[in-house]
Amino acid sequence: MAFKGYIDISRVLDRMLSGRLPTGVDRVVLAYMQRWGGASQALLQRGQWRRVMPYRESRRLFDLMLAPPSDFKAKVWRQIGQAVLPPWPSQVADDGFSFHLGQTGIDSPGFADWVTRSRQRPVFFVHDLLPLAHPEYFPANNAPVHARRIEAMLRLGVAIIANSADTREAITRFAHSR
Repeated sequence: MAFKGYIDISRVLDRMLSGRLPTGVDRVVLAYMQRWGGASQALLQRGQWRRVMPYRESRRLFDLMLAPPSDFKAKVWRQIGQAVLPPWPSQVADDGFSFHLGQTGIDSPGFADWVTRSRQRPVFFVHDLLPLAHPEYFPANNAPVHARRIEAMLRLGVAIIANSADTREAITRFAHSR
């Protein structure tokens, strides 16, 4: 069976549209797009708005993001506009795994319902648990937010990918402490 997937590009797309440079998290998303984009569809979230993008528009959006042209913003908004105008594309994602690599919206209201309703099989990527291990280095509310994200990943995910053995062990300790 051929691979088919869904990649949540919300975080990196938002940063690119804002003119911000990619972080390590963003580079992970871009690497997944580079490797799996030809067999994947984009997932987009902004607040309570969430969509499974059609394959053709996803492919074009991935290409734009991997090699941004000078008129990047205009072309991105055109692709998104074409994807969300009627007729509505299918919002069912039951042929593959959905990769949530940047942790966008995982703890927000409606996320779990969207994942269930669209029949996603979510795979989450955990970059670290530093806000929980060293909250003194993060904004005051970061630790509880990160804890809610990890709890949602454990509850909703069919799999979790850890970036290292240390992160995997930290997730295991976190899961057993709940």
